[in-house]
Amino acid sequence: MSKKAAVILEREEKLAYVEQILLKKMTAPEVAKKTGVHEATVYDWLKKYREDPGDFMPGSGKLKREDKEIKDLEKRIKELEQENAFLKKRRNISSRTQCKIQSY
Repeated sequence: MSKKAAVILEREEKLAYVEQILLKKMTAPEVAKKTGVHEATVYDWLKKYREDPGDFMPGSGKLKREDKEIKDLEKRIKELEQENAFLKKRRNISSRTQCKIQSY
């Protein structure tokens, strides 16, 4: 039994086929047959497009806008936590030095 080679389509190609379906110029089964992907995959493209046309199929390794914002905010929180820890440590050292100076 041989496996079919994976079909890889660029985002723009998928978008063009979705638009063809929405304009009723092609059907999902026709697109599936033409591209060599499973019909369920074409319906998945339609579902994703309807959910968020602006972030339709961002591509491998690329984050959706919301995910990127979350990642950026998490990075900023980590930076602030490190800065806060540094300042607390510095304050503790400074207060111990002040105590030693006052005790003389």
